[in-house]
Amino acid sequence: MNPEGILSIEPEQILAEAGAGPAETVELMQTAEIPWMEVPEAAEGAGLLEKIAVVGEALGVPDRPRSLAAEVEAELAKAQAAATPEVERPRVIFVLSVQGRRIMGGSRGTATDGIIALAGGVNALKTSKATSRSPTRRSRQQRRTRS
Repeated sequence: MNPEGILSIEPEQILAEAGAGPAETVELMQTAEIPWMEVPEAAEGAGLLEKIAVVGEALGVPDRPRSLAAEVEAELAKAQAAATPEVERPRVIFVLSVQGRRIMGGSRGTATDGIIALAGGVNALKTSKATSRSPTRRSRQQRRTRS
């Protein structure tokens, strides 16, 4: 988050996800005399509903978020009822960045974990016993044991 860039667009209010950072930037933004409200960090359906309510409250329009939250809750319930059993869902990794040979992915309890679950997948980082071995080495070892 770049404070100069944010301040240059002259916002009337700032909504930030809880845990936004870096801390120095957040502190600077909170002293800028612009109303600041934290939106709870959440990675699952109930958390999304809470986010909708908080944003509606911050914007001073509580009725619209209530009806939107009810719609979203109904759609999530339908999706969960129709969901494939977890053992049959695709295992997915959400790659956030790659630096050198290191891959950073969204693990358990993160927003990406929630997105994968809501989309009907299973976060591979949530259920795996990840090691520091490279995929190439692991693939070669698996091929040897299958032979």
